[in-house]
Amino acid sequence: MGRGGRFGGSVRCFLLALGIAGAGALPEPRAGLGVCGRPGEAAQVGEPAPAPVSFYFSLLPIQLQVSDSAARSLLVSVSVSSAGPVSCREAKPSGSRCSALCLYLAGCLAAHLITKQIQALEAQIIVHVSCGKEHSLAVCNRGKVFSWGAGSEGQLGTGEFKEQSLIPKKIDGLSALRIIQVTCGHYHSVALAQDGRVFSWGQNTHGQLGLGKESTSQPSPQHVTSLSGIPLAQVAAGGGHTFALSLSGVVYGWGRNNARQLGLNHANTRDYKDKNYSQVDGFQMQLQHGLEQKLFCFCSPDKALTFLVLVDAVVGVYVNMRSQGQGNTIHQMLSSERKEAISHALGICASPTEQVFKPYAVAALKTIGVVYISCGDEHTAVLTQDGSVFTFGDDSAGQLGHRSSTQMPGPQKVEWIDGPVSHLACGSYHTLVYMSASGQVISFGRGPQRHIENGTTSNPGEQTQNFDISSLVSANDLSGVQVKMIFAGTYVNFVSTLQSQDLEQARGISPADTLQKISRLDRTVIDKWMAVTAGTDEFQEAKREIAMIFSSPACLSASFLKPSSALEANCVGVDLQKARDVFDELTKKEWIVNQINYYLWADLIPDLPLRSPHHEALSIFLLLPVCSVMYKEQNLEPFVMRLAQAINSMSDRSSNILEECWSSLSASFLDNVVQMFKKAVVSQLPYYAFPRCRDTKPLLEVLEKLYKANRKANYTLQLSNFYINEISGTFILPNDVGRWRSWQATANPCHEDDVPIIFCRFPFIFNLVSKIHVFYFDSFFMQEGAKVEAQFILRQNELLRKSELPELPVFPLLVKRSNLVEDTLRKLSLVEDSVLKKQLLVQFEGELMGLDAGGVTLEFFLYVFEEMVNPQYGMFVYCDPASPMWFPTSILGIRMRSL
Repeated sequence: MGRGGRFGGSVRCFLLALGIAGAGALPEPRAGLGVCGRPGEAAQVGEPAPAPVSFYFSLLPIQLQVSDSAARSLLVSVSVSSAGPVSCREAKPSGSRCSALCLYLAGCLAAHLITKQIQALEAQIIVHVSCGKEHSLAVCNRGKVFSWGAGSEGQLGTGEFKEQSLIPKKIDGLSALRIIQVTCGHYHSVALAQDGRVFSWGQNTHGQLGLGKESTSQPSPQHVTSLSGIPLAQVAAGGGHTFALSLSGVVYGWGRNNARQLGLNHANTRDYKDKNYSQVDGFQMQLQHGLEQKLFCFCSPDKALTFLVLVDAVVGVYVNMRSQGQGNTIHQMLSSERKEAISHALGICASPTEQVFKPYAVAALKTIGVVYISCGDEHTAVLTQDGSVFTFGDDSAGQLGHRSSTQMPGPQKVEWIDGPVSHLACGSYHTLVYMSASGQVISFGRGPQRHIENGTTSNPGEQTQNFDISSLVSANDLSGVQVKMIFAGTYVNFVSTLQSQDLEQARGISPADTLQKISRLDRTVIDKWMAVTAGTDEFQEAKREIAMIFSSPACLSASFLKPSSALEANCVGVDLQKARDVFDELTKKEWIVNQINYYLWADLIPDLPLRSPHHEALSIFLLLPVCSVMYKEQNLEPFVMRLAQAINSMSDRSSNILEECWSSLSASFLDNVVQMFKKAVVSQLPYYAFPRCRDTKPLLEVLEKLYKANRKANYTLQLSNFYINEISGTFILPNDVGRWRSWQATANPCHEDDVPIIFCRFPFIFNLVSKIHVFYFDSFFMQEGAKVEAQFILRQNELLRKSELPELPVFPLLVKRSNLVEDTLRKLSLVEDSVLKKQLLVQFEGELMGLDAGGVTLEFFLYVFEEMVNPQYGMFVYCDPASPMWFPTSILGIRMRSL
């Protein structure tokens, strides 16, 4: 259903579609699904199956020969009376040359095949096609998309809701892009561009466009921003639902989910049953076992508030909140923002699941290694790396292939298939699989519903016939040939094969191998770039490739993906060491450096995914700091400062995911990120007194996020890694303390953008010397300020002839020499904290009061320190005469406890 296809290389390109000749659109299906057997014979019924039934007619596989001597790029349509639409794809293994293309057709046909050339596309080399319910798409070798058929829902992408278009027309909204894949649902269309972006158009009644709930049906292609930055391998569409598969094997689904065809349900929480804690929206989460993995407990950091969250796939997320202090319980709905945060953390859909308007990662499919997806009307099948098939969604016709009469929620493996599956395709109500080991094409599900032989009325309640098929094409039917691809329409199926001379080259080809991939770096591309000569065609091609890859977060991330198995233990999905080595190699060529600089500045950094809830999309933020061009002095402002601004503009959820990824980095790569932003801060220090230094604030805010991430990681880096030593001993510190005090006195969140840079708001960047200076200047300013204020009040009272004296701006401390420490501590404990910030004025009892120029205060501290460090005093202990003193195990020793 909605299957797209690719024709490759020297194989001539054919589109085989069943419909009424010349109609343009493909009509509603009316005929049946064929089986292997003679007309009039009873079908062989496989499991799951009702009792065997006889049917009016069935067809043996029909072999069609399409000669390679045909025109270089001939596109034909196959029109079959009384048959429904079919979506076909053909591809060749790399390097093979096929002298002929064999198509085996199995289906219910009431008339002979009529092939006609589509004249409007005869000048194009078509490499990919897909058919919806009443419309079709074709992609040429230049990446341009053509559409024709019904367009009342905007599914043609021509910018208008047109009833139908009988002649293929180019979709202008995609003309600036190179499209590599298209897929059609009933009334919507989706395209994947070579730069990794996904576009959708057509009907959005069920959210199948992935544009959000507010978006209506779209007559022209729209960018699906929720998938930005994710390196995708495939897009697939069903009747009203859509999927995208990432190169890492993560499946994203959206659209109609009335039959759970998206795989979003209770089963998605299974991956979390062994995880006791996680962090969601500032609350600690604990999974409660024994309740079908649907109940979660969240605690606030201070333990003052807890609430139980019941996750229900149908009604959403409900909460039972309890205050620890009062012990009462309150039932309420979670806020939509927190509900969405919980949902993404658990890998479930928290909104009512009949319709999902934005892509969600299907948690139940994350760890099984999905390599290909196919969609039916309301069911979905996925193929894994080990050849297993998992199905989910509507099973009313047995199209999921499960033996049990009780349908289990979520994706389930089709256990009875004997052997690894090579190819997979879904029709509207049936599923096809091909097993290369046995040479069988197997189908399960049903064909069309036809009235019984003696039935004459067309009442919906009349008895109808279902076909359950076990072996559509047996090994004997394909003796001596190799199945290349299988295609499933609503009621008609195609099997394409290779001739015997091509069998060896075709072995191991899977549906995923036939799909065009988004652009990415590999060894071949790198070697080509390093070897090209300026002014040649190869040089221009290399520049175009650099522009594509270094303009796209998805393409750059795709270049350094880790194997899927490495993702389970770490949220960092890219190989940073490999990326560092490649970037170091590329930057040896000056022309490559210039190209990378331009496209990072002009395209990639402005297009960073700032609102994505998906880990894969945020890998680009880990890759950029290992790119050596980011550290060049001339790039600190255009690159690093703009990157910092982008990070600070991220949504809370995206920012939390990025901090989680930072926490997972090794010390080497985490320090790499820290040093990059520190270097950018240092480059701005000469401008401290100028307004432009205000741009340093985003850099410090990112460093603060990194500091918090390091703390969560139990201090992977030492605190000294965050120190900016260049600040020490400069004019900046006294000025900065003054700014800090002024900001504290007049802070206004509404005018935060007008506040000059204040380093004291980020104390983690200060080393010990800087902190001492900050404390000194802060106390000095406070003491001098108190004196100025007292002088002002005194003069004001003199003018007003008032006798009141202002508060003394110093702290007079009168102590006894004979009992100095105890007397000092007792008097300090009796004053307010604010008094301790004033300038200290010491006087010894019984001695003449005079002007203290600092000598009395110095003598006071020397005596206090000498007595407190004495071992007999008990404040410190000495393990060894040569070792440093230390505090005793008791808080302050015996003498201190007596105070």
